[in-house]
Amino acid sequence: MKDAKEPKESSTQDILPQSTNPTASGQLGAIHKLACYRLSLVALELFKLSDESDDYKTFIAIKSRELLANLGAGYYGYGFNKKKFYELARASVGKIIGFTVAERHRAERHARAISFLESDVIPAFGALLRKLDKTPNKPAT
Repeated sequence: MKDAKEPKESSTQDILPQSTNPTASGQLGAIHKLACYRLSLVALELFKLSDESDDYKTFIAIKSRELLANLGAGYYGYGFNKKKFYELARASVGKIIGFTVAERHRAERHARAISFLESDVIPAFGALLRKLDKTPNKPAT
């Protein structure tokens, strides 16, 4: 395996691909302000699926859509629903990690993506959910 620069060593803006960098691509969606959303996009692009089975590709596609859709529902939601959707999005990340690391060859092939999910994305969800717990009646973004 090549020595790749660890995502943790770079700032998020440095590792955002052009397609997911809202300032570089001219995207206007306010959801791009949400760190969990930006980091999830980066993590999902780290998966190399060209040599994977159709079943695995389908699983990742479904869970990726579920993750992003729940982030959107949480971002644009309010109150209890906001937290519920963010928790569902975080659960999707856990499903992706759990299913991927269940098989050694996949765990090794996608080690960089899994590491990024565990070290950057999951903690970002934790921070977001703690923020919601501190101000339960105020929408957190």
